[in-house]
Amino acid sequence: MKERVSKAVVNWLLKDDEEKQKYYEIYLFGIDQMLGNIINILTAMIIGILFGELLRTIIFVTAFMVIRSYAGGYHASSTLRCYILTNIAIIVVLSAMKFITFSSTFLGCLSVMNSMVILILAPVDTENKRLDEIECIHYRKKTIIVWSVEVVITIFCAILQYKLIAESVIFAQVVLSLSLIGGQIHNLHEKGK
Repeated sequence: MKERVSKAVVNWLLKDDEEKQKYYEIYLFGIDQMLGNIINILTAMIIGILFGELLRTIIFVTAFMVIRSYAGGYHASSTLRCYILTNIAIIVVLSAMKFITFSSTFLGCLSVMNSMVILILAPVDTENKRLDEIECIHYRKKTIIVWSVEVVITIFCAILQYKLIAESVIFAQVVLSLSLIGGQIHNLHEKGK
């Protein structure tokens, strides 16, 4: 369905423009990615609304997407599998934050564990997008910058008793940490074949 919509949009954009037709695949990839992101964000927002936790969802998804774009991690074998896994993660995290009260000590320990995983493993590439040494250095620096900003936000919010924001950022990093570990295990498994 998404692919058909992407093709229709690209065909409409490029109609009567022979010069741009040679970039058809690039346009198709970009439109497909944009539609995928829109669908994922809308689904996340719907889940947030259904849980009565829209603000948490927005903070969680934003914190996760920003750091994930540099840190990498596990990538599902298909778009549908990625969509399903992402939404399961959102539901699990929202359920945990909504129905479990976490102590500040627990959240602090969780943040330290996340930090260790992120700082040791990131970036984690995939078999479809291998990173060379220069790219690894670049993405590592960007990951550390984003991680630092998120940690400062978390600490600041914890001090000011904005627990909702602090928890949301910490759990975004929990999901990222699990993704990094999963991606690393997957990469080691692929190298072992």
